[in-house]
Amino acid sequence: MKKIPLKEYFDGLTKVQKTQFISSVASACGVSHRTVERWVVGDTSPRLLEAQEIARIANVSPKKLFPEMF
Repeated sequence: MKKIPLKEYFDGLTKVQKTQFISSVASACGVSHRTVERWVVGDTSPRLLEAQEIARIANVSPKKLFPEMF
């Protein structure tokens, strides 16, 4: 199983998809767009439940997006 860290996943999205992804994650997790951007670049990390929600939105296994957490 290839691991796809969040940044790598995000970099593979189109500009429109990136905007939609950030908005969807921010809304689902109850955080600001800036917080999601910090998670993507690795400045901070989401909590476990937030990581699971991000993976659900991305339609990717949490283990692939956050290998250090799972």
